[in-house]
Amino acid sequence: MEPKCPQPVIDAVGCYLATSNANAHGAFATSRRTDERIASARAAVADFLGCDDDEVIFGANMTMLAFTFSRAIGRSLKPGDEIVVTRLDHEANVSPWYAPEKAGVVIRVVDIH
Repeated sequence: MEPKCPQPVIDAVGCYLATSNANAHGAFATSRRTDERIASARAAVADFLGCDDDEVIFGANMTMLAFTFSRAIGRSLKPGDEIVVTRLDHEANVSPWYAPEKAGVVIRVVDIH
């Protein structure tokens, strides 16, 4: 059976799990290695995006990030503000935006043909 993930990714994750799998910011050597890997990944993403590494944030998954982001932005939205999503968006990037709708925020859905 062919892997659904590229082999270099499988190898990197396996190596991490075998040598550095620990909570971040701990006192253990494995925690320090985890922190180093996170910092390295943030630097690589920042380089790719052309931003500072302190502007890169990783989260548990896209669904949780979208939910958290929508709640943070939702606090500053006012009646009449608009949010635009598309029919192609994943549901995890659509449904969180409907919570501010109760406060008068308008949700616009763009059809993509």
